[in-house]
Amino acid sequence: KLDRIQSGLLALFQAPQMHSRLTAEALANDAIMRAILRWSSIGNRLGPTRFQNEDEVVRRAISFIHDNLTRSISLPDIARAAERDTTILVHVFKLATGRTPYAYLLDCRIAAAKHDLRNTELSVASIARRYSFGSPSHFATTFRKSTGTSPTAYRRNT
Repeated sequence: KLDRIQSGLLALFQAPQMHSRLTAEALANDAIMRAILRWSSIGNRLGPTRFQNEDEVVRRAISFIHDNLTRSISLPDIARAAERDTTILVHVFKLATGRTPYAYLLDCRIAAAKHDLRNTELSVASIARRYSFGSPSHFATTFRKSTGTSPTAYRRNT
């Protein structure tokens, strides 16, 4: 992963006109986050003033997500529950799960919605509201991206 950062920085310096300022910032942020995480991991082994284990941070975030599937929650809400800065939480969470906290939240909401579509007579609009999708069309779009089918077709075929 460090090779990716080094090659990106090398490309940036060799052809600066081909890369944006955002590319440079993203590479720098990635390097900084890796340094912070490495430092905090070392801190976990140093003694009583160590940082909390990243696994515990992810566990708290996941627990908060599951406890609040039907509430409108944001990334800062999840970060507060996990007791981490949002940027660090996203990085640690993605390293642990392969997904961002928001993607994980959407996956959990889609799984719960699938359960409701199979096991209840709630309307698609009610399920969309229940899981804080904002609108039935947003729910349908997200559901289709996740499952390859619409909520109505999913209900019909289960």
